[in-house]
This record gives sequence, structure tokens and C-alpha cells, in this order.
Amino acid sequence: MALLISTNISSPAAVVEKNSGVLTEGMYDLLIKIIVLIGLPIGAFGTAGNIVNIIVYIKMGFAESTNISLMALACSDLGVVVTAIGTELVFFLPVVEGVSIAPEVSFTLVAFPHLILTRVSALITAFISLERRSKMWRESNRGDKKRLEQATDASQSAFSNKETSKETKAIKMVVVIATVFIISSIPSCIHIVVVMVFPDFDITGPYADIFIVSGNAFFVVDTINCSANVIIYYKMSSKFRQAAQGVLRFKCLQLRRQGT
Repeated sequence: MALLISTNISSPAAVVEKNSGVLTEGMYDLLIKIIVLIGLPIGAFGTAGNIVNIIVYIKMGFAESTNISLMALACSDLGVVVTAIGTELVFFLPVVEGVSIAPEVSFTLVAFPHLILTRVSALITAFISLERRSKMWRESNRGDKKRLEQATDASQSAFSNKETSKETKAIKMVVVIATVFIISSIPSCIHIVVVMVFPDFDITGPYADIFIVSGNAFFVVDTINCSANVIIYYKMSSKFRQAAQGVLRFKCLQLRRQGT
């Protein structure tokens, strides 16, 4: 397949066709189509899921600092998913329709914002993990003192155990979120290392086709990571589950009323 390669990165119009690459035209087209067919449904689910996350956390309120952080993460993840879908479509359209799109144009419009938003999500995830770890350490120090004070009060002791159980569940949820993020980040990190070690491995080099295919595949992995949080929240947070069920019931009632 003829890859569109710009000879002047400052001029999107300066585009020439270059038939370089390792993959055959048929193999390149097939891989791009497979990636898009996998990525688009996941992206649609992730878009809907993160919109639900945002609505639910707005409903839950921001009395707890964790809700603010998770709300910010949902906004960032929504941007990651949307830009990943845009990137997949940018490289899918030339395959299907024969549309000529300059690499620097697609990079500026969707790929670069996607990379920025993935870094933002990474920072927010790290912040949530550190905040929860710090809170756990503070609660641990206070716990010893409270246990001594409440040793003779059964009701207070039961309340303390309930609060500890909630905190433990919250910590487990944050650990799962961080674990999913770390695992999904490994392919992109490998991709970055390869780019640094082999300068020719980029969108304008002799291995541009492999670069595009692998990059789009890793964007799908990013999409999976950003789409998984709604499932994690629903399974591991009773507050989120109750709020989400309330939002969905409200939406269903609205649709029924509109239908009648």
C-alpha cells in the first residue's frame, strides 16, 4: 500500500507517496481493518461508560476527595477513548475509501492529543494511588489509638470495623485500577523504547507501515484500559453501584415517558 509521507513536517500539503514498508498492501489493509473492528466497539463502550462515570460522580457529590480524583480520571479517560477512535478512523478511511490524509495532520488532530491525555490519565492514576496509600497510613496510625479508646464500647467498635471494611474495599479498588493501568501501559512503553533505539522506526521512516499498525494496536490497548474503569467501579464500589443503578433507572423512565 502506498503510504502518504510528508517531506516537510511544517507543510501538510507537502505530501508524496512512498511505497516503502515491510508489510504487503493486503496484509497492511487486513491488519488495520482488524484493529478498527476490535477498537471501535470497545471505544463505543468506553465512551458510554466514562459518560456514566461522570454523571454518577456528579450525583454522588465531591465531599470525598477520591470522588474528585475519579471524576477527573473519567474525563481524561473519555478524551483518551475519543481520540483513539479518531486515530483508528484516520488510518481506516484511506484503506476503505482511498482518502489521502497527511501523517502530520492526523498526528496533530488526534494522535498527539491522545498521547497527552494518556499522560494525564497516568498522572491522575498515580495521584489516586498515592492519596489512598497516604490515607491508609494515616488511618493505620489512628487505628491503634482508637482501638484502645473503644475497647470497652461495643457499638463504637462495630462502627470502627465497618469503616475499616469500607476503607479496605476502596484500597482494593484503587489497586485494581492501578494494576490494569500498569499492564495496559507496557505495550506503549515498549513502543516508545523501540522508537528511541531505532530512529528510523517512525511514521515517516522505512518501517512506517509497522509503526502505524503497532501504534494503532497499542491505542486499542489504551482504550481497553480507559473503558474498564466503569466495570471496576460497578463491581467493587457499592456506593457507585447504587448511584449508577439510580441513574440508569431514571434514564429508562425518561425513555418510557417519551415513548408513551
